[in-house]
Amino acid sequence: MKRLHDPRALGLNPQRLAKLDRAAAAAVRAARLPAAQLAVARRGRLGLLRSYSSAGPPPETPLFVCMSITKALTSAAIWLLLQEGALRLEDRVSTHVPGFGAGGKQHVTVEQLLTHTAGFPDARMPTADGVDPARRLQVFASWQQQFPAGQRFEYHPQASMWVLAELLERCSGRDFRGFVRERILEPLGLDRLQLGLSPTRSSRVAPISFVGRPLPGLLLRLLGLRVPAFAQDEAYYLSYNRPEVRAIGVPSSGAVADAGALALFFQALLDGGQQLAGRRLWTQETLRAARTNRTGAMRDPITGRAALRGLGIVLAGEQGGTFRGFAPTCSADSFGHPGMGGQVAWADPQSGMSFVFLTSGFDRNWLRLGLRNLKLSKLAARAVEGS
Repeated sequence: MKRLHDPRALGLNPQRLAKLDRAAAAAVRAARLPAAQLAVARRGRLGLLRSYSSAGPPPETPLFVCMSITKALTSAAIWLLLQEGALRLEDRVSTHVPGFGAGGKQHVTVEQLLTHTAGFPDARMPTADGVDPARRLQVFASWQQQFPAGQRFEYHPQASMWVLAELLERCSGRDFRGFVRERILEPLGLDRLQLGLSPTRSSRVAPISFVGRPLPGLLLRLLGLRVPAFAQDEAYYLSYNRPEVRAIGVPSSGAVADAGALALFFQALLDGGQQLAGRRLWTQETLRAARTNRTGAMRDPITGRAALRGLGIVLAGEQGGTFRGFAPTCSADSFGHPGMGGQVAWADPQSGMSFVFLTSGFDRNWLRLGLRNLKLSKLAARAVEGS
């Protein structure tokens, strides 16, 4: 585990971090979250890492299933292939993956996979099939195009990341989990961030459970909220409690980490990895391309607001990203990714800070979840001296 540094040496205000810590502890108690963890990092170092529990002392050095924050990790691996010229954004997936074009998907590009505009949002990959290369191809061929690729944004919770994992393997000649480990996690020294967790370490993962009651449908509509169908499949998310599922390393949602390792990973996405690895894994040009808005004026049907997507990451944008997990004071260039159940991860290039909140208690009350994450993100952003 990376050690904590004096917050003042990182330009962080200790009193404001203490306020953030107290607020997180209170939020965990209020929602009865069984386990949670929070981290703040700046200048390539951790300034805060705290664990919480509503049921007694927090577990020692827990790990958490990152859910869709995993998409940022899988996408960052694709950035390396793009940077090296092994893959191009305009490439049609069908030119790399035999049989993928069946079902009207022959025009889907790499960029559309990364921006959730590929046109098959409801496609699913059975977890056991995804890890078997032959069966994976069969499932790809079975998916049907739901709308023309590039026509609109609609979040692909799972399918597109399995296709990106296939591209990682075909363009690198390595297992996608091995590629992520060897090209990203090992150089950055992030041994507490894993895609494909060894069963011997599985006992350290805080088990997922659902907490709270869902809001009535009428209230959700009055608030302008909509719980997507994929978020209501509780059995799917509970399957991540099985060691054999964690070992698969589902590229959309299966990474396992502590909050500190994730906060440092997002630090690497700020500077290319220079401070952690001693060299740049991603060039500034690659990072600029990844953090460019690729969805234009497209709207997200879940929030009714601008989609604002880069290459596999969510952007704050000029209007602020409070519906996407950011603080109102985050700069327009801030980027990150939320995760099912209340996971939050973002980094702000302007302040140089990254923030992560992870929990094993998946709150059915989306309003409470959203307000909690907004409050914690606001307090974290204010911890930078001079903010």
